[in-house]
Amino acid sequence: MASENTAPCAIAVRDVRFDWPGGQFGLDVPTFDVLQNESVLLLGQSGSGKSTLLSLICGILAPSQGVIQVAGTDIGALGRASRDRFRADHIGIIFQMFNLLPYATALDNILVPLRFSKARRARMQSPRQEALALTKALGLPETLVTGVQASTLSVGQQQRVAVARAMIGNPKVVIADEPTSALDSDAQGEFLELVFRQVQDAEAALLMVSHDERLADRFDRVIRLDQIASLRRAGGA
Repeated sequence: MASENTAPCAIAVRDVRFDWPGGQFGLDVPTFDVLQNESVLLLGQSGSGKSTLLSLICGILAPSQGVIQVAGTDIGALGRASRDRFRADHIGIIFQMFNLLPYATALDNILVPLRFSKARRARMQSPRQEALALTKALGLPETLVTGVQASTLSVGQQQRVAVARAMIGNPKVVIADEPTSALDSDAQGEFLELVFRQVQDAEAALLMVSHDERLADRFDRVIRLDQIASLRRAGGA
């Protein structure tokens, strides 16, 4: 489903086809957009192709055909190493299980993306101070950020670290993969407010995937995966 808004697209998918090795499964996405400064919730059940679509948008997978533009670049036309560099430079990712380095401090975890991206480092004057300012805005005290291992933090604190890591260096596209799946309604609301605030401050686009329809009223747009994509199985249509 393409948006009728005339704002520039942060993500634009056109006539994309992806075939898993072996030909047993495939995904077709005729058209899908996320606009700059827009928050979009993509709803779909397990096994519906959400993870495949995210992997294509992030450049982890390359389409068999079609165009996937992220921040104006057709990442499907890039080689694997170039896609990896592009993802590091331009896409912030909030993982479902956070994927923090357990024995590193929160600050070290937040600064990890800068090790892989000169472009992100170049957008910052003082990475450490800007990381601390970001964590302060997310409600994490400096003593906690710099003085303890990430594995000792509460789930809520780890979530905030994961948001800060995704936002460090001001990426223009933020992808969130089921980050609220283990939270109750109150915790979900608080977490989403933190994410939205940081995304808006960075003037970034947010694409979050989930199976939880209770989140719908918090986003600019809600799209069901079966509205924009079809999953193919061997022997099927």
